[in-house]
Amino acid sequence: MGVILDSVRAPRSSRVVIDIPLRVLISRETGGPLEEATKTLIVNARGALITLREPVVVGQRLRIVNVRANIAAECTVANVRASAKIAGVVEVGIGFDEPRPRFWGLSFPPEDWRSEDRKVANSSKQPG
Repeated sequence: MGVILDSVRAPRSSRVVIDIPLRVLISRETGGPLEEATKTLIVNARGALITLREPVVVGQRLRIVNVRANIAAECTVANVRASAKIAGVVEVGIGFDEPRPRFWGLSFPPEDWRSEDRKVANSSKQPG
């Protein structure tokens, strides 16, 4: 029997713990859009884990701006949980609506890359 992977718990790209400043534009049903300055906790080629003070819900669309690179992307909220570290803050998993592999300014390995498949050079000396 094959192994079934949970796509939320098993990302298809490498995760990088990095603090990248963001501006997040949040559409609200009442009033105009809200802009919040925040940062990433973890990024990958498909999205990120960010912190927000403004409440959001799964499925909500957001526009994020990478402040360092001054580029924007549309994304969707994938999950929300209360921060264990900061009261009044939620940790929000977001996924890009369109592929954005260079959005964070990092290079990620290909999705089919598996570390166990890499050939490791033998550092021991061969008899000679």
